[in-house]
Amino acid sequence: MIRKYDGAVRKLRYILPAAACLAAAIFYFAGRMPDEVEHEQGIPVELMENKGAASKTTPIAKDADSQRIEIDIKGAVRKPGVYEMKQGDRVIDAVNRAGGFSKKAEEKGVNLSARVKDEMLLYIPAKGEERLPAGPGAGGQDGGGTTKVNINSAAEQELETLNGIGPSKAKAIMAYREENGPFKTIEDLLNVPGIGEKSLENMKEQIEVD
Repeated sequence: MIRKYDGAVRKLRYILPAAACLAAAIFYFAGRMPDEVEHEQGIPVELMENKGAASKTTPIAKDADSQRIEIDIKGAVRKPGVYEMKQGDRVIDAVNRAGGFSKKAEEKGVNLSARVKDEMLLYIPAKGEERLPAGPGAGGQDGGGTTKVNINSAAEQELETLNGIGPSKAKAIMAYREENGPFKTIEDLLNVPGIGEKSLENMKEQIEVD
């Protein structure tokens, strides 16, 4: 009888510590799991995946109206009129909008690479045309309403309407800008062969640059 009792006591020595450890483990995990589950359930999956995305700002789209301009196309084109263009469009784009050159157009005198701008009057000369109609201009109007010729986009015959500019000087201006790019200032005309300070002074009020 004593032997059986001793055996039972020995078994309890191993069973009781194991049972105590198991109970402690159950109590520990039972106390932590609800908190963790609640924490994870409280955060939507979308927010967890896009963490930090809220700090990114969406670029504000530019106002489309600010990119639109209107120009008046006259002369030797198939459909003269006022056309809506975009900032950055060039003369070739405007001519295409107007149906292209007419059969009478003097294409050699048109700078197709020049940029158009708002309120611009773009005149396409016809073959054999000596002078433009009254008040032409390739660069639109200034604030005072006086039409000026844009020396960066004007055709050869437009340049000839300027004071003191004949066919030879007009050709020289076009040749210079084709070789050196657009004029940055009106004074750059002094770099064109045949144009001096007196010539520039005579036409200064008639011209402009982009």
